Amino acid sequence: MVRIEQYVTYAAACPPVITCGSSYIDEPDREGLTADEVEDLVGALQRAIATLRAGSDGPGFAV
Repeated sequence: MVRIEQYVTYAAACPPVITCGSSYIDEPDREGLTADEVEDLVGALQRAIATLRAGSDGPGFAV
C-alpha cells in the first residue's frame, strides 16, 4: 500500500509525505518520506536492480 499523507491544522500545514507498507494505517512505527526522499530511494533501487541483472553477486556490494 502506498499513501500520500499531509497533516494540516488550522494554523499550519506540514509538507506531504509518502508512506509505504502492507499493515494497518495507524501503525506507530510508520514513517513518511518526502517526494525528494522517494526519488532518491527509487534511484537507488533502480541501480540495485541494474547491478543484480548485470550479474554482480559478490558479498556486500553497495550501489
